[in-house]
Amino acid sequence: MGDEYLLRQFERILEHDDLLDELGFIHPSQFASLNEGLDATAFEISNRTPSDFDALNYDETAFWTKDHKLAISTEILTQLSKAARRAYFDVRSGYKDSISVNMNANRSDSVTSRGSSIELLENNLLMHSKAILILSCDFLSAWNSRKQVLQRKCNLSLFMDELQLLTLILSYSPKSECAWSHRRWVIKRIAEKCQDLQEIIDEESDLARNIVEKSKMNYRAWNHRVWLTNYMTRKQVLTHIQILDELDKSRKWSELHIADSCSFHYRGRLLLRLLENSYRRQEEEASSSFMSNIPFLWEEEIKWNKFLIKRFMDRQSLWVYRRFLIQCWIKLFRDDCLHARQLHKDHQNGSLELHTDHQNSCVLLDLFWAKELEFLCECLNTPVDEFEDYHIQAQLAASYMLWITKQFPFLANSKHQERISELGDLKAILIKTCPDKTLLWRSLSD
Repeated sequence: MGDEYLLRQFERILEHDDLLDELGFIHPSQFASLNEGLDATAFEISNRTPSDFDALNYDETAFWTKDHKLAISTEILTQLSKAARRAYFDVRSGYKDSISVNMNANRSDSVTSRGSSIELLENNLLMHSKAILILSCDFLSAWNSRKQVLQRKCNLSLFMDELQLLTLILSYSPKSECAWSHRRWVIKRIAEKCQDLQEIIDEESDLARNIVEKSKMNYRAWNHRVWLTNYMTRKQVLTHIQILDELDKSRKWSELHIADSCSFHYRGRLLLRLLENSYRRQEEEASSSFMSNIPFLWEEEIKWNKFLIKRFMDRQSLWVYRRFLIQCWIKLFRDDCLHARQLHKDHQNGSLELHTDHQNSCVLLDLFWAKELEFLCECLNTPVDEFEDYHIQAQLAASYMLWITKQFPFLANSKHQERISELGDLKAILIKTCPDKTLLWRSLSD
């Protein structure tokens, strides 16, 4: 069977059903099982119009389609891809030439004929690029061609069709960076034409949520959900409603997928966005009341993380997330404490009264470090169990403690020095629990 003939069949299927939402590449022997039970639809097929029948007149050993599902035989993939690439590059070359001629054309030239020719090339370019991207979704040149055409046409319905194409591609390639990036580009273009994006944003969030359920460790899908918060309404941004709702929704999911560090990264991004919005509103309204609940929210997240670490003792993702939480939370209170010291100095000079809120911040910070060191001591001395989880827990706790001593060196010279020494020799613990990284532990501990 000729390559071009296969491509024509493939593109006719795509043109006939623009609601395709699932695609699979299967072995030829599997087509028989797909065709079982199709006799029940004979009446439906016999009542199709000739044009509909022609559109679906394809080789059933190469393609199968029903209910917006499409299967392609792996036996023809090489032929089909080569034909799609040739067709794409040919029409792209002609399109570039036509655009160049159109830009340099004399006024006497027929505008109508030139426009008609370019429109035909654009339609062909969209058709052939769609075919090649379904077969090879990381073909960046084809994505760029589609951007060029869609930008020129600037048609809302075409942008919505593009989202449908991307949904199809992400159904079988959920970690395609090119597809996710192009999807965000399309949403930006839609945002330029529509004021209310709430329905689209809700659908996008549901899509990303469904994808991460099926595709574990999918950072790109989580990142897409974070990016969507850029398109909240102003009221939602200022009251934090949607961010807090997202934090609540993702909490249960994270508890059920402890090893998926992407979900914790997602929560961290949301917390930072919440902090950013609070600072923005504080500046706009010249009030510090909007920041009052942020440390509390962060503290609750730290407590929840501590609970998970105790419950799941061998999960590095939890300890990495704790580093992020501690670093950000300490910065919030450290800035407040530095301000408190300055206030205290001014108070001694008689130029300003000392506020107890700032004194309390410093007290809370010291109390936090005391509890954190107590927690580490507990993790380093986890009782021995039959699964040897204690071994991994001690290693992760010691590594975390080493990070703390490097990240917050002032602790070594504080009132907590005695408590730190009670934890034991971190270098010895690390070498004992993870001897294959002895050189690393020695270099970091020195």
